[in-house]
Amino acid sequence: MSYDTVLKFKIDKKRLTITGRFRSSNSWDWNGKRTVSDYTEIYDNLEDFKKGIFDFADNALSGSLRFSKSSTMSKRLNYLLQNNKLVYAYPEKAKSNNPEDEWYKNWFAVNRDDATYQILVGEKAVKPKVWIISDGNSIGVKETLHYTKLSYDRWTKFYSLESARKMMERLKELDWVDRYHLKISEV
Repeated sequence: MSYDTVLKFKIDKKRLTITGRFRSSNSWDWNGKRTVSDYTEIYDNLEDFKKGIFDFADNALSGSLRFSKSSTMSKRLNYLLQNNKLVYAYPEKAKSNNPEDEWYKNWFAVNRDDATYQILVGEKAVKPKVWIISDGNSIGVKETLHYTKLSYDRWTKFYSLESARKMMERLKELDWVDRYHLKISEV
């Protein structure tokens, strides 16, 4: 499956524009680097602008558009997820008991209402819940793509309690939880 990584993303509500820079996962230039493309969309009216914002959010939720964990848009989407502002993208398939339709239960879209729109464009400031794994003092867990380590300065932020619990299970297997007195705490 192909996806785009968002390098830069800006929503301008006054001018009704969305601008950004994206890097494709399956396109390289002659030098072996991934191609980067700029994106600018100017909308004629507010309804089309809202539809464009919601489509970007839906693409991020489906995995075809990836924001970094520290980006503002990613935090807004995590807030929507934590506060049940998502709906099934295909509700009739999600309610089905057919085993072939099981994956539709993991396919979400954002609510198409004004409260969600205000969150996505930044009119309403939101702060999603964040959990860390630490000893309460100075040692915390840092997770990267290739390894997990104990760190004194930068700790991994978990935006769901479930993912923090999964990490704690991995750390229990390594016997780090008892040895370093690690626990999950909300920041």
